[in-house]
Amino acid sequence: MERNVLYTKAPKFILALAVLFLMTGCETSTSPWDKTLETGTPSVQTPSTPSPQAALPKTPVPAGKTKVALLVPMSGRGSDAGQAMLNAAQLAMFDLGADAFELIPGDTGMSATAAAHEAVTNGASMILGPLFAEDARVVSPIAQQAGLNVLSFSTDRTVANSNTFILGFLPQSQVNRVLEYAGSKALNRVALIAPNDAYGNAVASTFDLALSQRGLINGGVLRYSGTQPTSEQLQQFVSANSFNAVLIAANISQSSVIAQGIPPTIQKLGTGLWDQIDGTAYPSLSGAWYAAASPASRKKFELRYRDTYGSMPPRLASLAYDAAALAVVLSKQGQGFGRNALANPNGFSAIDGIFRLLPDGLNERGLAVLQIGSGQARIIQEAPKTFR
Repeated sequence: MERNVLYTKAPKFILALAVLFLMTGCETSTSPWDKTLETGTPSVQTPSTPSPQAALPKTPVPAGKTKVALLVPMSGRGSDAGQAMLNAAQLAMFDLGADAFELIPGDTGMSATAAAHEAVTNGASMILGPLFAEDARVVSPIAQQAGLNVLSFSTDRTVANSNTFILGFLPQSQVNRVLEYAGSKALNRVALIAPNDAYGNAVASTFDLALSQRGLINGGVLRYSGTQPTSEQLQQFVSANSFNAVLIAANISQSSVIAQGIPPTIQKLGTGLWDQIDGTAYPSLSGAWYAAASPASRKKFELRYRDTYGSMPPRLASLAYDAAALAVVLSKQGQGFGRNALANPNGFSAIDGIFRLLPDGLNERGLAVLQIGSGQARIIQEAPKTFR
């Protein structure tokens, strides 16, 4: 397999996106960096105040110039994350030397509809974003009318359709990965504790299928309202069911409280919601496993971001970096942004590990398995390097 690798101009580490091809032979083309990149970011259009307008045909793109829109909230709810995602996308362009590439920001916080129309009017060839599912549902038909594909940062699988891919971290991949690892360790009776919300529903539906595919036994399911089950609910559930592992579909602080009501002999499992270890100790989750992207490359990205912008990025920022890098790479290779180019079955290698966009608009990620210790997590099984 030949791998065409683009490296960034970051000092002593790699941040860029590698496009994988299924070809005979295996050769890596590299161009390592050995000097510090000068500070700065590429120039981008400053989003104007959006105003509603009818959908218009795409304006011609100047020869050799590719335009891609980034639609994120830069005002209102999620604006801090949106600004960080814009910063990260700019960083990707700068790192990849995207001189013939223009990023067009749009503020979905003001109006997702207006931002989408403005992107089309300004000649965007693809839309990166939006962040929220409700905005993606608004943007998708506008983009489809203009013949554009959308690469959404949402984690809601119902957003995916014929022209909208989901780049966000889907719980399905995380559940499959951690259950696969649990099964390999002879943990054959797995229970589930999940909230009665959309996230809990997504985990629960994947949980049943993943168990059957791996020959594992359902050790019981506890669904709850609010931030956690009551102590009575939890005690009754543990007493009434037999299991040697339990998947807790909650964030790490909520999971640590829930885990206090589960015997220490039961192996605790989690999803990517646990991927927020910040030095805080969670004694009830000591030794627990969860599936997430390998943190090594992301840590380098976070330091690169901090050195450029003066603060650490939120978790979602790496998604915007990867999305912009993907767009730049496909543009440089002249592949365009059609479904065949985006849904390359060999996938892409990025900050958050390998991923591939699927024909149904969902994604599959190569994830590591991590174990929680005292205030930190360590990898106990590396993420795969390729899709088989």
